Amino acid sequence: MFGSSAAYCSACGMKVQKESGVRKFDKDFCSEEHAQQYNREIKRARQLRMSRQLSQQTPAKSKGQKGSHKCC
Repeated sequence: MFGSSAAYCSACGMKVQKESGVRKFDKDFCSEEHAQQYNREIKRARQLRMSRQLSQQTPAKSKGQKGSHKCC
């Protein structure tokens, strides 16, 4: 389950015990709860990154600005 080196929880940094540790998402966790917390935080960060990328790709048109297809 865990390599020869010490494993630490990716959520809280606590040393993970071989008997009670959880390995998910290619990461080590001290509990199932911390694995789920990590998963939620990753999803939230991805959503935020995607929304920022979309807002940067579609700038708001100001009045009188020509569109890319030159009809508006």
